[in-house]
This record gives sequence, structure tokens and C-alpha cells, in this order.
Amino acid sequence: MEPSPFSGKVYLIKEGRHRILEGHVWVYRTEISHFDEHLQNGDVVEVVSANGQNLGVGIWNSQSQIAVRIYSRERVPLDKNIILSFLTNAFKYREQIFLGKRSNAYRLFWSESDGFPGLVIDRYADWYVVQLLTSGADRKRREILESLRQLTSSTNIIVRNDAPVRLLERIASNKRMLSATGSRTLFCYFGWGEYFS
Repeated sequence: MEPSPFSGKVYLIKEGRHRILEGHVWVYRTEISHFDEHLQNGDVVEVVSANGQNLGVGIWNSQSQIAVRIYSRERVPLDKNIILSFLTNAFKYREQIFLGKRSNAYRLFWSESDGFPGLVIDRYADWYVVQLLTSGADRKRREILESLRQLTSSTNIIVRNDAPVRLLERIASNKRMLSATGSRTLFCYFGWGEYFS
């Protein structure tokens, strides 16, 4: 039997069920009845109604007023495949919007609007600026950067994680630039904090 891709479950109070079913993707701490005690910030969890109905899967953070950020209504693991799918869909949508327009600087990916809570990607010509604003996005940084490089064939990436919201999520601030010279990738470090651990 394969291990579950989800770390545990979060159970809602009765009043929280209707709002989530209407399409809201944030579960506030006040809407939670109880949850599995072993959960760690950034874990992927199942959201369950008071009567046992599975309402979706999301990213857990006990330090935030938004305790769960839902990324799918289906029981889909947050792996490289779905991350690549999120980015692909968002990039195709932007291509349609900017087709024929003289612009090479715009927001490529916008958090929950594109399916992945806490992930923001901006394009500036051949450079891409990535922000990982939640513990869940920070945990998936490798998969995100690999997917971005796969889609853009670019290693001109700045990872800018100095937004104040990261402190609320209890994750370290840092800035990094990934840039390619020939066949070799250079990692230039700015700020503080371990990144690829």
C-alpha cells in the first residue's frame, strides 16, 4: 500500500462548509473544528466538512489566520506534475492576453488566481522574478524552479523572498539570483537564510 500524498486532515465546523462549497479557497482558523495534531506548516492536507465530506486539498499553516489555502477540489497531490500544469495553464493564458501587444514585462503567475497559493512570478524581458510567499510555496521551491526553467528554457531567475508576509508565515527572508554563463549556472546570494536545504 502506497503512502498517502497528504499529511493529514483538517475538519471544519458546520458553519464553514457552505462558504467553501461556494468556491472560496481560504479556510480561516475560526472555521476549523479540529485537525490532526502532527501537522507541520506547509503540509498538504485534506479539508473535510463536519459531516465527513471531502471539500478539497490545500496547504496548512498554523501560524496564519488563513490556516488552509485550497489548491484543488479533487484529491490531487501537490507534486511536480500539477505544479507544471499550473504554470503551463497560466503561461498560455498570458500568451493569449499579450498576443500582438508590445510588452515583455507582466505578471505571469498570480497565486490563488492561477492555482498555487503563495506563488508569484513576474516577467521582465528575459528575466523572471519569483516570490514564494507561503510556507507551502517555499517547500516546493525546487519543483517550482525546475518547472519554470522547463517552460521558459531560462536560468535568468531572481528569487525574491523579502516580502513581510513571509515573516507572518515564519519563513526566512532571502534574495537569490540564478543566472547562466555558458553551460554553467552561477548562484549569487543576497540576504540571509538557508534556501536549498
